[in-house]
Amino acid sequence: MMTYSFAPNGATDDEKRIEAEHYAEFLVHSGLIDVFAMIQNAADFAIGVEVGLDSNGRKNRGGNCGIQAIAPVVESLRQTIPGLVIRSEAGFAELERNGFRLPVRFDGIVWDLAFWKEDGKKLVVAEVNHYGTSGSKPPAIAREYTDRSEDLAAAAVGFVWITDGLGWLSMKNPLRLAFQNIDYIVNVELAKEGQLAAALLSLFEKNVEGNVTFS
Repeated sequence: MMTYSFAPNGATDDEKRIEAEHYAEFLVHSGLIDVFAMIQNAADFAIGVEVGLDSNGRKNRGGNCGIQAIAPVVESLRQTIPGLVIRSEAGFAELERNGFRLPVRFDGIVWDLAFWKEDGKKLVVAEVNHYGTSGSKPPAIAREYTDRSEDLAAAAVGFVWITDGLGWLSMKNPLRLAFQNIDYIVNVELAKEGQLAAALLSLFEKNVEGNVTFS
């Protein structure tokens, strides 16, 4: 068995040099240097995606991060919008029980968030996600949400997309196209600044044809 000794705080230059040599020797003899060479994405490796522990790790991580980040803002909406009803993980059947009939193509979809006022006249659904890295999934999601927003608007249902993450910095084209077709896209910071509340208030003011009722 080999034993390695690493220099404590305040070590001399010679001790630090020996420490660096020990680090290098440890990486080589332990095989970690070979493992590191195979890693394509450190974040995915850390949660097991690259080694097959969780094929949905990226999706679940992104969804959970987004929900957790936006949760305080969503809760504060109860004070901002009187009579607001908020449901998380709202499916087709639950919305129907509350008087909202969505197009049949949405049967089976569970919305991250659903909002309506106690008068039950207008439904707004929202999807929440976070992308820390780029990939093929976000552009596909952008196209899917564009199609969803059009179908929902035709059914007089509002749609808000809450998305964030550094991954979008290298995927600006699909995000730009989404902005051109989806009326309300906000990130966490914009939501904190009141843009989520503003989006909901605007959508609640639309009549059954989906047209704004104020000038």
